[in-house]
Amino acid sequence: MFQVAISYFYQIRYFRPYMIPVSTAVWDPKWYHEFYGSDHCFIDKNHVINGLRMPCLVPGDTCKGLCSGLIECQSRNPAECDFLKVYRKQLEGIPFDAFIANLEKNAVLLTNKLHLLQEPLYVFIVYEKYDNPCSERAALLDWFRSHRLDANELQYPIRDFY
Repeated sequence: MFQVAISYFYQIRYFRPYMIPVSTAVWDPKWYHEFYGSDHCFIDKNHVINGLRMPCLVPGDTCKGLCSGLIECQSRNPAECDFLKVYRKQLEGIPFDAFIANLEKNAVLLTNKLHLLQEPLYVFIVYEKYDNPCSERAALLDWFRSHRLDANELQYPIRDFY
């Protein structure tokens, strides 16, 4: 099996090998792909795989142009944010059972390939820090929880989930 959490790119430097960062961002930082392009994955100095992406969780074309950023946001209320409303609708269109089956299959592959000693913790990565209320993280957390999958913000400093 596996567990699920949410975090942001900066924190990957503190991950442990069983923590599998998976980008949900439209654009990843270049270092996340070792400066080789968005299809490149690698194992960093902490033995953490980098470069994985989950395209179905990336805000799609229907989200384009709906976010003006936290500073220029007109509503100042994430519950009224058009971008987040459209993103939530996008998430609801994902067949959750197939999504979970894919994660389970890949958890087995990653455990074997990376010789993990603990079950994988998929950490879905967004750009914004945990204290930014205007982020996809809340929509992702709500989506996971609405399907009875326990998901939380990864706590810092990093603590073991086991």
